[in-house]
Parts: sequence; structure tokens; C-alpha cells
Amino acid sequence: MTESEEAMSYLRIISLLYKVAPSAVRVKFDKEFHPIKGLEAALKKDKFKTLDPLKRKRILNQSQWDLLYPSSGTVTSEKFDLTLMICLIRHLTPIQIGDILPLQSDVSNGADLSRLKYYRNKFAHHDAWTLTNKDFETYWNDICQAILRLGGPKFKQICEDLKYRILNNNDKEILIEISNLQKESSQVPKVLQKIHEDLIHEWGQDNNKVVKTRAISRIEELLKTKDIIVAVGSSGCGKSTAIHYCAIQLHKQEGYNIVPVHSPEDIIQYCEPKYKQVFVIDDVCGKATIDHGLVNRNKQNTRGSRCENIIIMQKAHLS
Repeated sequence: MTESEEAMSYLRIISLLYKVAPSAVRVKFDKEFHPIKGLEAALKKDKFKTLDPLKRKRILNQSQWDLLYPSSGTVTSEKFDLTLMICLIRHLTPIQIGDILPLQSDVSNGADLSRLKYYRNKFAHHDAWTLTNKDFETYWNDICQAILRLGGPKFKQICEDLKYRILNNNDKEILIEISNLQKESSQVPKVLQKIHEDLIHEWGQDNNKVVKTRAISRIEELLKTKDIIVAVGSSGCGKSTAIHYCAIQLHKQEGYNIVPVHSPEDIIQYCEPKYKQVFVIDDVCGKATIDHGLVNRNKQNTRGSRCENIIIMQKAHLS
């Protein structure tokens, strides 16, 4: 494949995920929540028990909340995107939806919804903008089969047409804009973003060698309900490995952007409430010994902050 063909393959996958997959998921969604009365009744029933906690954790953002509870008019799934529909199915129905790519042999509804969720997150953070022919065929077939099983045979021709039709300039511009929307509006300077990307890449390489420990499992468990996690221990006990592993998992499985920072001031500066972020900070209280001036300054600077998902590593200082 030429570079141009590889770029077109990337845009076709984006089109499949953002223009076709939502319609197929909506077919399944409307079966679970009948458009006339079922959806509104379910949202009212689970507003305070299930959905409000999701909003506080920023799993649901304000724009999504406004779609669920409009100030006027009737709520309708026609305005929901793939992410919101899968989130509601996951939390309001018995269907089991995971964060990792399911086994190819698993063709249950939950597995297919998990597939689309996985690929949507994968390509929302995919920076290469090209795909080899082998990768394209693998992704395309996996995504299309999930679409067909969820949406029905009417989607077969839609997928076939999209795979082979020539994309014009207008198509390309729209698809590039859609892809860019997933990466836009970062308050982190571009030079710093590049440094972060290189650092996170190193963490990812190290993650392949990590054996999951009780400490890692405990951090992952706490992250489900807590906004700030502090890992404390003696030098060399694996604190950095644990928090880097958990941050990478949040990125891979739930689409969080990882922001390594040096102080709580950085967290306040780079916090973007509209987006999923996990901040990772090392030695927040000082390196060799407790730095009381640093501790007091951090307390003052973080007062009133509403940023969530912060993982802190701190060496234990023995007196």
C-alpha cells in the first residue's frame, strides 16, 4: 500500500466507527430502552442511584447529562453518540461490557459492544493516521461483524459501500475533523505533550514486564471510587511501577489522557474538566526528606481544586 492508501484506510475506519457503528448500537439500545416510554422511565429511575454518581466521577460529562435530562422536549437516543449509549447499556442493563478487546470466539451482545468501545477508544488516541493493509483488514472485519450482529443484515451493504467507495475531499475533511475533535483543546503545551508521550511510551514498554501484584489490584479497586490515590512505601518496593501500570490501564481501557506532573500547581494548570485525565505525580512531599515548605505550598495551591483522578507516589520517610 502507498502512504496515501494507508491514510485512506485510517479514514475509512474512522468513518466506520463514527458514522456507521452508532446507528447499529442504537438498534440494540432501543431494544433495551424503548424510545417511547422505556428510555425516559429508566433515566428517571436510575438518576440518583446510578447516573448522578457517574456524573460526579466525570464518566458522564455535562453535555451528555444535558442530553439525558433536557430542559425542554423529550429525551431521545437519536442524539446519543456511541460512547453514551454503550455507557448507559453498561450501567443500566445486565449486559456485561468490558474495557478490553474480547476473544474472537465471543460474539455475545456484551462482547460486540465491548469491541466497538475498545476500537473507538483505540482510534480516538491513535496518532499514526495510517494503517497497513493487514491491520486495516483485521480491524475492519472485527468492527463490521460486530456492527452486523448488533444492527442486523441491513448494515452489510452500508459497510461494503464504505469500504470500497472513493472518499472525496469533503469526506476527508469531515473525517479528519471528527478525529481531531478527540485530541483538541489540550491546555498542556505541545512541547510538553511530546515529552509526556515519550515518557508514557517508556511506561508502556515497562508494563509488558509487570506482574500484577496485590498493591496494583488495590490501586485499581480504589480508582473505581476515589479521585486521589497515594502510594507510599520504601525505596525500590515498586511504587512507580504500580502507579504507571494503573495509569496506562486507565488510558487503554477507559480512554483517559495521562498527564505526568511535578506539583499540584501543574494539576490545576492542566486540568480540563471536559476530558478524561489521570494525573501522575512523584514525590509530592519531597525526595530525600519531607519538605514542609513544599507540603504547605501544595496545600495552599490545591485548595478548592475540582480535578479528579490523581495518582501520587511518595517514598516513606522514616525518622
